Formats: sequence, structure tokens, C-alpha cells
Amino acid sequence: MDEIQSVNKVKFRPTSRATRAAQLHPGFFRMSSWIVTLIGILFLVLAIGNGCRSHQKIVDRAHGEYWTGNWDQSAATLATAVKRPRLDTDVLRLDQAMIEFQRGKLAASQQLLREVRERFASQPLGTSGVNSLAYLSDESHRIYAPEDHERILLHVMLACNSLLTQDGDTVAYVHQIGEQCQSLLEHRPLKIVDQNGQPISLDQPPQEVPTTTIIGQAKTALPVPTAVDIDPVRRELAIAPLMRALVRGESRMDHDELIRHLQVANEWRPDSPFLQTELRRAINNDQSPRGYGTLYVLAMVGKGPRKIETTEPVSSQALLVADQILSGIGKYSLPPTIAPIKIAKIQLAPISIDQLEIAIDDRIVGSTENIADIGRLAVARQQEQMPAILARAVVRRIVKKGVVVASKKASGVEDDEKHDLTSFAYDAAGVIWEAAEKADLRSWSLLPGSIQVFRIDLPVGQHQITGVPALNGRSIAAGFKGSCEISDGRSTFVFASIADARMTGHWVTRRD
Repeated sequence: MDEIQSVNKVKFRPTSRATRAAQLHPGFFRMSSWIVTLIGILFLVLAIGNGCRSHQKIVDRAHGEYWTGNWDQSAATLATAVKRPRLDTDVLRLDQAMIEFQRGKLAASQQLLREVRERFASQPLGTSGVNSLAYLSDESHRIYAPEDHERILLHVMLACNSLLTQDGDTVAYVHQIGEQCQSLLEHRPLKIVDQNGQPISLDQPPQEVPTTTIIGQAKTALPVPTAVDIDPVRRELAIAPLMRALVRGESRMDHDELIRHLQVANEWRPDSPFLQTELRRAINNDQSPRGYGTLYVLAMVGKGPRKIETTEPVSSQALLVADQILSGIGKYSLPPTIAPIKIAKIQLAPISIDQLEIAIDDRIVGSTENIADIGRLAVARQQEQMPAILARAVVRRIVKKGVVVASKKASGVEDDEKHDLTSFAYDAAGVIWEAAEKADLRSWSLLPGSIQVFRIDLPVGQHQITGVPALNGRSIAAGFKGSCEISDGRSTFVFASIADARMTGHWVTRRD
């Protein structure tokens, strides 16, 4: 009787069609399951790939037109790319802002910069579904978070536009530059390294430098520490307190605050003759003579840094260790770590111009000084952030391996000799998935290589100003001319722009 009841229980147990099919044809069911999974993974790889290559070709063409000085065509080409909704829209709008600035359309440039600034400020980074998708694809599918040098240069360009248009917002913009720099410095790692990745000692006393002659009088220059003792990030951020000082000087507000800003700039960039001279002028309260005004030249020189795709062997070794750990605690094999970790590294553009010789009314009066090297700032910050970048890459690979293991478990594939082929198919799909990763090469591509400064007192009136590209103290190309109007006792700001010795530079002085 007990046997009959047992048989009846088996006989009337409800089963699904899939369960009955698995019972009748277990091998076929497992085979079809991994085929479906393989197709799904391959489809995911294709779906979240870089998409249409024509989009990047359009962007590259717009960038090439910009660097050759064809700004009108560059603006039209980039406008076509921006119409396509993608995750690089913000950086393309930043590029558009640079183009409009070069064209003298300062109001349009300012509007684009403001829009991007607001989006950056309101982004729910770390909580977006698009950011979650990045763990199933690669870094290029994260919502774009600006690099530190891009965030700071965004506010610098807002201030530059405001200086030219005199819209009354310059003080607010330079204050925001200071806030951005302070936030960056507060969130830096405790271990500070130089450009070669070596720890920096900030405790050593600075060394004295020889005396210099300024305006015909011998004076002792401020102490300058050795190169290895200068914090490379703070050094390139000295443009923030300098901009605040220039604006304070122009508005005749709080002379003590002007001195404080210049002191900070000198502390951050202690090897700058320009900053030392400006601080000395402020301390001595040197003013332009009656009938004179001050001309400040801000020059955007060279091409800014770009990102290139490289492999990272250190993180690949870390993945091998993670593989061994995960394999040891589970019964399923993991896809082998064959595809290397791909990351975006900062690459500096070749230097064909390192300064501008400035001529006033056809007479050479001096040269610009590099006050903010954008490329060096970008490299220094990436070196500090590299552990976090590599950590995300390792986590992303572990997530993908976990998905493959979960798929094996869901389809009943056990890690034994009977199912080697099925397990191999899953592993192959995982390897393809990992190999499809690409580095995130999105960046503000039209930034200059450096921002340079020059100052001179000139008689009131109209003057012709010429910028002559130079390398290692020698003129290497014909100069480009502009004009400026000097007012009695006031500061006048003009902007020079030249990216390469092969292209003609120009002055940005128009006001909307």
C-alpha cells in the first residue's frame, strides 16, 4: 500500500514542459541553455559597444578643423555631432564653447559653459543606472564626470569670457575657481607624488636664488624650493589665486585681499618671476604713472592633453589573484583572464611653441610666462587617481566573471568532466565579453596646452600688439597682430591664442 501511495505521488506531481524536457533530454537542455546565454552575452557586447563609428569620425573632423583655424567649419561640423544623443554631449558642448570663444562670440561661449557647469553640478554620480551599466560594459558607458583640470578650466574660461564682455560676473567666477581648487586639494590622497610618481617632501626649507634686477633696482627674489619639493598640482593651480588677484586689482577692492591672493599664488608656484613681481608691486602699492594704464596679456598656447588607450599590467595581475580566490571558493570555473585591462592615460601634445614674444607698436617688450600647464596638471592628477581607476577596472571584470558563473549555475552546468564543452562555451563567451572593453577616451579636446601671462604699463591710447611664437627663446614663426585701447589708470585684458607654429595665431578682443 505504501509503495502504491509513493507511486501516486510521483505520478501526479505537477511538472512544467521545461522540466519534463530536461528530464527526457538533459544534454540537449543544457546545450540549448548555454547557446542562449552565449547569444545573449554576444548581443550585449554588440549593443553596448561604441556604436556608430561615423559619430567619432565627425567629431575628429571637427577637432581637426579647429586646430587648423577653420572655426566656422568646425562649429558647423560639431553641431551635427551634438544633435545625436550620446554620453559625450557635455564634452562636445565644452568644445563648442571653445570654438565660439575663438570666433569672438563670447555670449554664445558663455551660455554653453554655464549649461555644462549646471549639469556637472547636478549630476547624481554613482547612483545612475547608466553608471551601473558601466560594470557590464566599460568606463565609456558611465555618465561623464569631468576631470579635475577640465572642471577648473571650465570656470577659468567663464572668468575669461566675463573679463572681455564686462558682464559684472567676473568676481563670482573667480571665486568659483577658488572653490574648485580648494575642493580638489581637500580630496587629494594623503600621499603626494611628483610627476615621476615619487613622494614629495614639503618639509624641507626652500633654497635661496640669486638676486634679480627689476626696474633698474637690485632686489632679492623670493625663496624658491627645489623642483622636487614643489607640489606639481598646486603649482599648476596657481592660476586660481592669480585670477582672483587680477580681478581684485581691476575692481580696486580690498588691497589686503589682493596681497593675500598673490601670496597664495607665490606659495603654490614659488618659481614664477611674474608672480614674484606682481606680489612686490602689490606690497609696495606700485601704481601706473599718470597717463598710463596696465595691459595684461593672457595667452592660450599649444594643444592640450588627450587620452589614449593603454593596457595596465598591474591590474591584470590583480585579476589573476582574484581568479584564484574566486575559483577556490566556488565549484564553477571562471573565464580565463586573457584580455588585458584597458585604461585611458593622459598623453601630452608635442611642444612646438613654449611662449609668445610680445611686441607693442612693433617693438619687442617681453615674453609671456607659463602660469598654468594644463597637461602637467592632468598627468599629476591622474597619477593620484590611478588606484581608484584600477579598482573600478578590477571590480568590473569580477562582476562580469560573476555573471558567467551565475549563468552556469542557473543552467545547471557543474564544473566536472561531463560538461567540459558547455563550461568552455560559457568561458569563451566571458572572454569575448571582457575583450570588448574599451577605455573611456572622452575629454575636453580643445583645451590649450598652457595659459600664459604678460604685463606692461602703456601710455593711454590705441596700441598695436603683436604676438610672435617662440621656442626655447627663439622666434619660430611670423607674428600675429591685434590692437588694444589703454585707459588711464585702468587694466586692459586681451587674449592671445595659438596652438601650433604651423597655424596663424589671433587675438580675442571682441565683445558681444
